[in-house]
Formats: sequence, structure tokens, C-alpha cells
Amino acid sequence: MPHHFFAIGFGVRFLGIQMNRIFDYTGFDEDLLLSLCGDSHVKRGFAPWKYWTAEIYSFGRHYRNYGYYPSFLPIYCYSAHGVDYNTKKPYPHEIDNYAYAMLHVSPVAVELYKEYLDKPCYCVHSPFVWCRKSNKIGKADDARGTLAFPAHSTPVIDVEMDYGGYADLLLSLPEEFFPVAVCLHMHDINKGLHKIFQRKCIPVYTAGNAEDMRFAQRWYDIARNYAYTTSNVVGSYTFYSVEMGIPFFIMGNYPKLINFGDRNIPEGEYTYADKDYMAAHELFSERVDSVTPEQRAFVEKHLGIHDGLSRKEFSKLLYTAYLHKGNIVKDLFALGKYQGKNFARPLYRFAKRVLSTCRNAWGAGIDVVRAGVPLWDVAKLAWGEGHMRFSLLGKRLETNSPFWTLHGIREIFVDKTYLFNTSEKSPRIIDCGANIGLSTVHFKLKHPHARVTALEPDPAICGMLERNVSAFGFTDVEVLCKAAWTDDAGVSFINSGGVGGRIDASKDCGDTTPSIRLRDLLQEPVDFLKIDIEGAEYEVLKDCADSLKNVRNLFIEYHSMEKDEQQLDQILKFLKSTGFRYYIKEAWNNQPHPFTNKRCNLYDLQLNLFAYRIGCPQ
Repeated sequence: MPHHFFAIGFGVRFLGIQMNRIFDYTGFDEDLLLSLCGDSHVKRGFAPWKYWTAEIYSFGRHYRNYGYYPSFLPIYCYSAHGVDYNTKKPYPHEIDNYAYAMLHVSPVAVELYKEYLDKPCYCVHSPFVWCRKSNKIGKADDARGTLAFPAHSTPVIDVEMDYGGYADLLLSLPEEFFPVAVCLHMHDINKGLHKIFQRKCIPVYTAGNAEDMRFAQRWYDIARNYAYTTSNVVGSYTFYSVEMGIPFFIMGNYPKLINFGDRNIPEGEYTYADKDYMAAHELFSERVDSVTPEQRAFVEKHLGIHDGLSRKEFSKLLYTAYLHKGNIVKDLFALGKYQGKNFARPLYRFAKRVLSTCRNAWGAGIDVVRAGVPLWDVAKLAWGEGHMRFSLLGKRLETNSPFWTLHGIREIFVDKTYLFNTSEKSPRIIDCGANIGLSTVHFKLKHPHARVTALEPDPAICGMLERNVSAFGFTDVEVLCKAAWTDDAGVSFINSGGVGGRIDASKDCGDTTPSIRLRDLLQEPVDFLKIDIEGAEYEVLKDCADSLKNVRNLFIEYHSMEKDEQQLDQILKFLKSTGFRYYIKEAWNNQPHPFTNKRCNLYDLQLNLFAYRIGCPQ
């Protein structure tokens, strides 16, 4: 099978770290998907790669394990990097190399390749299957639902298919095939195709970067939890699923393939659906409750289960290949150079983090210390990650976003962003997007008798908000673990566990949080309304535009997401039509050079909007 149809999945080991074994079938959010498919966390093994086909998809790791071959030696054999059952001529890259031998899991392909290659060709046991067996991985006893592998693209091959229609097809499966999820290749994740399925409320997984040595383990960790697998094409996932005992079936139309850069296949539109493919397609064309004997025989034949070299024979081949092609001096030098880079990389990251910490601490400045944060806690917040405790004005508070907490302390207590005057003894204040409570605390310190309502939809953060407010002894603050929204029916919410949780109005599934219609809170005079709700401000302001007349001071943090239409002009119209004057400041410098910056942030524009009334009683 050509490499461009090796679809993949991801299990419960995030970046190779064993995590909770309870599988919840909810998929991964966009940040995790992109992180797994990037280069920053990839582990390529101990030795530098000689031939990529023998290493990709973690093949090299399992070839070495199967053949008792040390991790520090390169593999001097070429390898098919998928399950190729077609009786066709080898690809050019499989012929034009200087490897000692060619490895293939299908005995049919081995016999064909011998006619074209000037080197030995051996049938080997599938490294993927060996990964499963050596790690004692099997289909989960409580496996359920269907895992789909849509045909995937590469940087030089486009797959033209109706992904939305394919998602609808999955959702049309009978009830016994639910829940459904998809596993996408790293290239499709990087192209943003996962968003199509997420918008349809279909969970998305990925095994991440195909160069990672943990790839096969991740794939099995996700696939084992499903009762069925499916795709619109027969691929390597077909064989690995069936070998593990998971029935596979074809569903959906064969895609249109466009090659614009891979020299190993025809340029332009092409197909590999020859008679061999159609025979395999026919074998898996019907949905079955269990793997049939014919399917198992076909799969085991093309995975080298019965014909592959034994471990002893394969070990002899790997060492023989090294003796013929290897150079111990050059290989040790290459190993030292490769590992030197690997050793230098964490040192570089550590130095970069130290520099970033110093910059953050310096940026906070002595003013933050004067605002009531001990110098040691400033350093902790500048360096730290995750949950921690810190002191503010002598009170011990909690946060799980140290950097943004440090930024918030400066913004609120030093720059006094939310400072306002009022003649009211008990001013009405509504804090939408209160987070851990820094702004709420500020309001109560400045206006002790204020009637404050603090809204925070993220349940984990809301707990910190309540505890932080209590730490200051404020017992009269109304804390609502709800999202400010256009109705009270609840809303789909993306929990970040930090400052980035946000409403996703495009989805009617997933994590749902209680909501409150902000308009209903504005039926009485409000002295200060703060709206910092991560992109939902336009919809909320639009809903309560005619009630803004009751608000005297209004702060809005405007968030512009590149994928959405910018609504700043509409928000300013709302403000102007209700008698506000406004002042605008940059909230965060997302794009220092807007014409040339790579669009890599969630938001391409963040602004602080200050809306106030001339002649308002102060």
C-alpha cells in the first residue's frame, strides 16, 4: 500500500507518557493534535537514520527489537513502509538506493521485487505486529464504536474528497456502531482537516508525527478500544486492525488523488485501484460482526506472520548488512554528532526558559512587588507552569496559569486597567470572565460595599475563583460558574484549564457548561461591566445592545480569531448607538509585523476597549 494512505490514530499515551488507561472516547482538542503532529516533541531513536523507510512509523525501533539489534547502530536495509499487497513494479526510491537488502512483509511482493532489484529481498515479520505482540496489546474487552481512517494526503499529494459528506456518512451508521471517531494523518491535521470533523461533533485522534519512535504504540493504544474500523480505502490500518481481531469495512467513495510532487507515482490525477486493490476492496466491502477466516488469511499472508524471517534469521541479516555496508568510524562519528545535537537541544530549551523567566520577571518589574507580591513569588510565577500558590497583599491565592497571572497582576494592580470612579456607595459590578478572581478582588478592595457578580464558566477555574475570593474574606461576592451568553440553555465550551477557555458556538456537542443571559443582568443600573470572554463578546453584546444604556462604564477585551469575520466595527456601533465614547488600547501584541507574521496565534488581534459616558455622575 502506498505510504500516502497510511492513516493513523493516537492512544492514551500523550507524547509517549503512560496516562490514565480509562478511555473516554472524546478525542483530543486542537492544541494537542497540533502539538503531536509538530516537530518539537518527536523522538527519532538513538541512532541517526540511514534509510527513512526502515525507520518511519517507528519501524526501526521494532525491527531492532525483533532482530536483537542495538539502538546505536543504523539499519542498512531498505524497507517497504506500508503493507503493499499489489503485484506491481517497485517504486523508484525502492530501487535507487544503496542498501544491502530490501525488506517486505508480503511474500507476494518479495517474489515480485526480486525481478527488479539488484539486491536480496526478504520477507519479514511486520514490525507493527511485533510491537503489538511484544507489548501484549490486544483488543479491549469493552471495545465499542467505530474508528474511521479517511484517506489521507501528503505535502505533495492532495486527496480531493467531500470530508463533510464523509463525516455525515459516519454519523448515519446504525446505533450499534457508535460512538464514532476518526484518526487523521499528521499532514491532514497540519492542513486543518480535523476541524471539519470536530464541527460535526466527531472526536479526532492522531498518532502524531510519523517520525516518532512511539508511533505504533500510540496507534494500538487508540485502535484497541474500538469494536470496528472503517475507511473509504483499504490501507495498512486495515491489516493491523484485522490482525488484532477488529472487523474492518469499506464505507464511502474512492477519493480523487492529485500528485504534484511525488516522483514515485504518476503526476496529476492517478489511481492505484487495480485488480489487486479491487479484490481486497471486495473482501472488506461488507460490514461483519467478526473477522472472517478469509479476511484473516489474507491479512496474515501480507503481514509476514507465517512467512517472515525468524528473530534469529532477521538478526543475522541485520548484522550481515552492517558488516557489508557499515563503517564503524563514520557511524560512531555520526552518532556522536547526532546525540550531541540531542544533548544540546534540552540545554538550549533550558537556557531559553531561563531567559524567558528573567524577561518575564523583569517585565513585571518592581511595581508588581510593590503591588503586594513577594519577590520570591514573582520569580515562581515567571518560571513556573501548572498549578501553584502565591501571595498577593498577604493572602495566599491559587493559579494554574502562572505567566498570565503575573501579567494580570500587573495589568490590574499596577496599570489599574479597571480603575473607575463612582458616587455610589454600593456600586453594581459585573465581572464576566473573572478567571481566578484578580479583577474581582481588585473591585472589592477599591469598593468594599460593591455588589459584585463574578462569572467564570470553566469549573476548575471557578473553584479557584471562589477560594481566592474567600481568602480575602469577601463573603458577599456572587460567584456564578456560568458563561455569559445570549440565553440560559447552556453552551458548548472548550475547557482549557487556564485563561483560554472559550465558547464554541459552532458546536452543539462536546463539553457543555451552564450559561446565563447577560442581558438579564443589565435590567438595573450597572456601574461597571467587564467583558473578557475569549471571542464571544460580539454575540453577547449584540444580544444585549439595547440594555447597554443601563451601563455607566464598560470594559471589553476584543478577540479576533483569524478563521472568523472581524466584528470590531459592529461592536463600536453598539457602543456609539448607546451613548458611549470609547478608547482603544492594544491588549496583546499578537503580530509585531502584521504583513509578514506567520499566523500562528489563536487570535490575530486583541484590543482593550474602554467605553464611558461623558457627564456620567462620578
